[in-house]
Amino acid sequence: MTKYAFQQAHTVSDVLTRLLKEHKITSAKLAERISTPRATITNIAKGRTTDPRISTLEAIASYFDISVDQLLGKETISQQNIADTVTQRLIPVITWEKATQWQQIIEDATLQETSEKIPVDAELEKNQFALKVSGDAMWPQFQEDGILIVDPEKPAKNRDFVVAHIHKTNETILRQLYTEGQKQILKAANSAFPSITMNDSDTIVGVVVQTRNEYD
Repeated sequence: MTKYAFQQAHTVSDVLTRLLKEHKITSAKLAERISTPRATITNIAKGRTTDPRISTLEAIASYFDISVDQLLGKETISQQNIADTVTQRLIPVITWEKATQWQQIIEDATLQETSEKIPVDAELEKNQFALKVSGDAMWPQFQEDGILIVDPEKPAKNRDFVVAHIHKTNETILRQLYTEGQKQILKAANSAFPSITMNDSDTIVGVVVQTRNEYD
């Protein structure tokens, strides 16, 4: 794809079609990677939707590492922008209150389209989600508003940082897991917070596999 060809793309449909072709990705695969309904991407690419939601445009632009204005055909996309194959997908940023509902949120296309998202490596596990650090229980290891990438399907091991749901208090918390025989103990980095011995009613929602100080 040449720079000239992208200069001639005046609509979002034109630009998206060329991006899909250049990156050798189908509209269905793009939809999966940015957690957006397949029909939404198809309709934009075919020109059936001429005024897409800004959240959808931002997700597409973020995936291809371009600006929304470039996606809309208002600015030129240089050859450098399209030189490399995209290797990222987007995952939802969910609230702590809804962390135990991660599966429903990931599978529900309607919620996906309206939720915050951040890019991760496309090769990482499909069902990951993100949380924003809240509180100082794990300070200074985890800073307020930092980003946690959580894998709900990874088995938790001794000393892993985990997101756990405590049944008695109906809280979802970030702690470090320690195993002592059959016991699973959740410990905070901040000594002001007591350790919690998990019982059969408590659950580990997922394992923290990556942390970030801010959105990419």
